[in-house]
Amino acid sequence: MALALTATVGAGLIAVVTAWRLPGFSAASESITATVLTLLAGFSLVGVGLEHIRRGRRLRFGALLASAGVLWLLTEWANPAIESSIGFTIGLVLGWLYPAVVVHALLLFGDDGLRRVRAALVASGYAIFGVALGLVPAAAFDARAIHCAICPDDLVAFFPSVGLSGASIALGTVLGTAWSAIAAVVLAAALVHQSPAGRALRAPVLIPGSLFAVALAVELGRAAGRTVLPTGDAAHLLRLVEAALLTFIAVGVPIEWLRSRRSRTSVARVVADLGHSPPLGGLREALASTLEDPELRIAYPLAGGRSVDAAGRDVVLDADPARGRRVTPIVRDGAVIALLGHRADVLEAPDTIDEVVRAARLGLEHERLQAETRAQLADLTAA
Repeated sequence: MALALTATVGAGLIAVVTAWRLPGFSAASESITATVLTLLAGFSLVGVGLEHIRRGRRLRFGALLASAGVLWLLTEWANPAIESSIGFTIGLVLGWLYPAVVVHALLLFGDDGLRRVRAALVASGYAIFGVALGLVPAAAFDARAIHCAICPDDLVAFFPSVGLSGASIALGTVLGTAWSAIAAVVLAAALVHQSPAGRALRAPVLIPGSLFAVALAVELGRAAGRTVLPTGDAAHLLRLVEAALLTFIAVGVPIEWLRSRRSRTSVARVVADLGHSPPLGGLREALASTLEDPELRIAYPLAGGRSVDAAGRDVVLDADPARGRRVTPIVRDGAVIALLGHRADVLEAPDTIDEVVRAARLGLEHERLQAETRAQLADLTAA
C-alpha cells in the first residue's frame, strides 16, 4: 500500500514537472489551479481505490479505480519535455487508456458482474483507447517525420509511419466518440433502473461518471477523423472538466462508507442501550429502523430444522423475489445464529449490512438464547 502511494506521488510529480517544462502543451500547465486539479483527480482516485482494497471488499473495483488514477497522471508523460525515453514511451502507450478503466470501474460499482452489453462496452473500450489511440500510434511514432527535435526515443516505435499513426488516431477518435456517448447512456440507465435505495447510493458516483463520458465524447468529437489530437484552449478546458468530474467520482464513493459507519454506530448504540434484558422484539425494531425496512423479520434456527421468533413462536422465512424480499443467514463461528428477512435492495449496500450485522451480532446471539428458552417453555406448556 505504501509503495503504491509512493509510486502515485512520483507519477504525479513527474507529470507536473513535465507539463510546466513546456507550457501550453498540457492543460496542467495552464495555471496553478489547473495543476492542482489534475493532481487531485489522480490522487483521489488512487486513494479511494486503495482504501477499497484495504477494506477487503470489491477488490476489482478498488484496483480499477486506483489504476484509473495512475493512468490519468500518465497522460502527461506523453510530452517531449519529459526527457526520458522510458517515460515518454509509457505516456504514448498508456496515456489514453484511462477512459476505458474509469468506465469499467463504474460499471462494476456495487455490482458483482457485467452483463453482455456492458462486457462488450468494456472490451471495445480497451481496444479503442488501448490499441487504436495507444499502442498503434506509439508503435508507428516517427519523430523525424514530424520534425520533433526534442522528442525522446520511442522504445516501441518498431515501424515508424506517419500515415499509420494518423490513420489509427483518426479511427480511434471516431470510435471513441461513439463509445463515450454509449457509455454515458449506459451509466445513466444503470442509475435509473436501480431501486430507490440503490439509486441514492450510486447517484453520487454514476452521475459524475456519466457526465465524464459526455465530456470525453465532446473532446473526442472535436478531434474525430483528425490525424493529430488538438491541444488548444478548448481541449485544455475539456481536460480540466474531466479532472473535476473524476474528482467528484472519487468523492462520491466514500458515501457508502459513511452510511455504513452511521448504521454501525446506530445499531451499536441501540444494542448497548438494550443491555442484558432487551424488550421483546427490541433488536428487530432497531435493525428495521437502521436498515430502513419496516417489514424486516428475524428468525432463530433451532435443532430439528425449526426456526422461531424472539417470542419463541415458530416462524418460516422464505425469500419472495416477486416482492423483492430476501433471506440472509447471520453466521458466527461457522454456525447460523439468525436469519434476516429483508428487502432485496438492502444488499445493494454490502458494506452497510455487514457493519450493521457486525454491530448487532452479540445482541442477536443473546436474543437467540432467549428465543430458544421461550420455545422450550412453550413446548413444555403444550405437552
